[in-house]
Amino acid sequence: MNDSYTLVVLATEDTTQSHNHTATQTIQITINDVNDNSPQLDLPLTPIQIQQNVTIGEIHTFDCVDFDIGDNGIFTCDITSPVFNTVTLFSLSVVSPVCSLLIESTPVPSCSVPLTHNLDINCTDSGYPSLSSSFTISVVVNLVNLQDPVLSNSLTPIPLSESTLVPSPLLDLSEFVTDGDCQSFGLVKYSINNQYPNLAFLSLSQLGEVELIKQVDFESPLFGYPPSLHLDVIARDSLGAVSGREIRFNVSFLIQDVNDNPPTCSVLSLTISLQEGSLSPLNLSTLCFDLDSNLNGDLSSIFTSDHLSIFRFSRFPYNFTHSLITIRPLLALDFETTESYSISVSVSDRGTPQLDTSLSVTVNVVNINDNTPFFTNPPVSLTVIENDPPTTLYVISADDDDKEEFGQLVYLLITVNYNLLTNIDVFIGNTSQFEIGLYSGELVQLTEINYEEDTIFTFGALVQDTSRSVKAYFNITIENVNEFAPVIAFPSPGAVLQGAAVNTVVGFAHVSDQDRDDTFSCTILSNSTPSPIASNLFSLNNTANRVYVLLSQSVICNDQLLYQLSIECSDDVANPLSSLAVYNISIAPQNLNIPLPTTHTISLVIDENEALNTVITSIFPLLADSDCAQNGSYRYSIILQDPVNHGLLAIDSLSGVVSINETLDYESLLFMFIIPRA
Repeated sequence: MNDSYTLVVLATEDTTQSHNHTATQTIQITINDVNDNSPQLDLPLTPIQIQQNVTIGEIHTFDCVDFDIGDNGIFTCDITSPVFNTVTLFSLSVVSPVCSLLIESTPVPSCSVPLTHNLDINCTDSGYPSLSSSFTISVVVNLVNLQDPVLSNSLTPIPLSESTLVPSPLLDLSEFVTDGDCQSFGLVKYSINNQYPNLAFLSLSQLGEVELIKQVDFESPLFGYPPSLHLDVIARDSLGAVSGREIRFNVSFLIQDVNDNPPTCSVLSLTISLQEGSLSPLNLSTLCFDLDSNLNGDLSSIFTSDHLSIFRFSRFPYNFTHSLITIRPLLALDFETTESYSISVSVSDRGTPQLDTSLSVTVNVVNINDNTPFFTNPPVSLTVIENDPPTTLYVISADDDDKEEFGQLVYLLITVNYNLLTNIDVFIGNTSQFEIGLYSGELVQLTEINYEEDTIFTFGALVQDTSRSVKAYFNITIENVNEFAPVIAFPSPGAVLQGAAVNTVVGFAHVSDQDRDDTFSCTILSNSTPSPIASNLFSLNNTANRVYVLLSQSVICNDQLLYQLSIECSDDVANPLSSLAVYNISIAPQNLNIPLPTTHTISLVIDENEALNTVITSIFPLLADSDCAQNGSYRYSIILQDPVNHGLLAIDSLSGVVSINETLDYESLLFMFIIPRA
């Protein structure tokens, strides 16, 4: 270093002229050395950069100077800062003007050691008086990525319930991965090696937080078998820098089945039709299934609390996953009792907790014609009075337990005709005399009925619905009205011989009555002539269509040779009609008997001198002859009188009256007798 200086001074004119004049002056300066400078860094020292993995014994130099010369410029330096954790990290030596920093030990034995070391250095020169100075230099340890991330614990498959809510944290990988490097080199960032299709369900933060971001489903085919999620993780230190060290490992989540799906059915509200009376099962038009697996997905129970005594529901496997629901009536359904059933059906699984779903089933009972009509007011046998005007005779009524069209009834008339050839002819339909109202069941008489043409009708009432029928037979009897009186017709007058036997038929009459089935009785009226002889002398014998006149006693001689009988014939009914006829009967006399005296001797006392023609007796009452008319009449004569031929008495030949014919003299005749002849 120079101890003298030469100073040359240049002086220049300060003018505006284009040419300035200059002058120079040399000055010689001599400097005496004194120890006036303390040791110091030559230049401001930037931090000394060393690597974390620096080699022990490595030297880092820097310039430190003392601007004095000679002994004044010789100096030594010492590190005055304390050691670190009893470990001497650095030592310092000086060979002016170079300071050498020696690495004594690993500068970063752990990440807890400061990475920047501020070294306090004191330097003292050899001058008199010695001068010293202190300064601080920084040694910055540059970290180096020395170690790979390490998966410290084995990651076994992690259970993941399918019911885990989203979003949910699942795992912090930073708890399983370590890196011995410091600061950023020891900071690991995580990423996913995109190679699994189910990554949409998981997210991985750079800090290693695994989160479920989408609901998983044990039953979904996305997750394979056994159902699981997988992450192929890249753990890279140096904050994930490309130059960082990395490890790769797989994280698996085994999806755990829970009963998180209730059974479901393809159709939840159904309307079905079952024919009444049917006991056959019917599959519902719905497929039920449970998205869960194992017991959680086993549809074990089909239950209903509605109409337990009427229906039973059961499950029938349709395929591996779906089941049919079958309904079976336990009782024959009856449309007329219940037309429709509303049933809530619970379909449950066997999981824990048990889940179920409800079906709403409406069962419409299909009406069929399963009931036969029956009479509520059956037909009865009726009586119609002959010639009554048309009228409603009776109302036949029936019912049918079926409803709607199957319960609508029609009434038909069955006419039954009996004949010798076919026994029975049956005709369905109304007749000219009677009809049944097709829908009312009214049995109506259409015309007046003549008993003489028809006495009885045999009918049937046929009641039918669409395919079933009931019938009942009945009679309509025509009650005869007595319209006509019997008609009496004698073909000829009556005649009978005197002396005919009792019950001799004198004559007969034809008796007819236009009324059908009428019988009659004929009697002889008391006004027959001569009365009362005629009514006693004759009697009547009634037969089906004739009346015979009989002789009820012998004809006596009463000189009645003609009888006129008044005969009345009446119907044998409650309110009879009658007719009269006169029947003439003639008696043919017969001389069958001789006159017989009722007494053989008649004694008479006659006064003498009685007047001539005085009637003294009559022979007629003294005789009896049962012959009639001239056969029973007499001619009287005296065949003998004593004294003979005196002719004292005379007898009337017709009347039999005996009278005095001559004057009687007691003295000449004491007595006399006569014998008359009739």
